[in-house]
Amino acid sequence: MNIGIIGLGNMGSAISSRLLSVNRELNLNLKIFGYSRTRSKASPLLPQGLIYLDSISELFRHSDIIISTVFNAKDLKAVITQIKIETNKKFPHIKLLDISTIAPQESLALKQEFDDSFSIEM
Repeated sequence: MNIGIIGLGNMGSAISSRLLSVNRELNLNLKIFGYSRTRSKASPLLPQGLIYLDSISELFRHSDIIISTVFNAKDLKAVITQIKIETNKKFPHIKLLDISTIAPQESLALKQEFDDSFSIEM
């Protein structure tokens, strides 16, 4: 299974680090991909096994599950919009798990706006 993490700030880095650690300890054969607007945030995770990808669309092409850990609804909407623009494709096989720090109403509004393109769990 391939897991992608969008946003490698405090929460995204912690989740990535834990997934990488469990993957090694239990020999799960997972691939953990990461993307962040600030590439340097990936640096501490690379020696642990994170595979950094240069674009969100690349992350979607390589992942079965995407975990979004962006800071606010505006950023999350930009991420999802960028996917639709860059790829012009639908990814019904991908689960997009939003654990971003946004209000529940904002999550629901984004789900309604983009649910035709992804299987979104918020």
